[in-house]
Amino acid sequence: MAGSLTRSISAKLLQMSLKREQEGIQSLIEHSQATLDAGEELVEEGFTTTIRTAGIQDERLNEGRETVIPTFWKGRLFDIRIPEEREQVVQFALQSGRKWPSADKDNLHEANVIDEFAHQAIRKQTRRN
Repeated sequence: MAGSLTRSISAKLLQMSLKREQEGIQSLIEHSQATLDAGEELVEEGFTTTIRTAGIQDERLNEGRETVIPTFWKGRLFDIRIPEEREQVVQFALQSGRKWPSADKDNLHEANVIDEFAHQAIRKQTRRN
């Protein structure tokens, strides 16, 4: 019974988080569409990519909470494991002026759920012009 209650509470918290982060999720969708509109998508092994994301903790983004931001900008995929490229991605995110979705600090599960939800929405809403 306790496990069921815990799962129920966890599901409710995730639903609340997704509602709270709608604006940020919309930013990811718009970034994907802008990439496609600019013809900057990446084609790998026959698949078209308009967005790649990563969860990043940086005090300049959402007060240091785990923030889901694009790592694919201006036709280039950045590797956040390389400090200079990580900084470049953070700068792009900051300069965009957009609100990016975030999860509570150190809550990778919540960030992953937000990321997956955003990618599902992108697949549904992104269109070729």
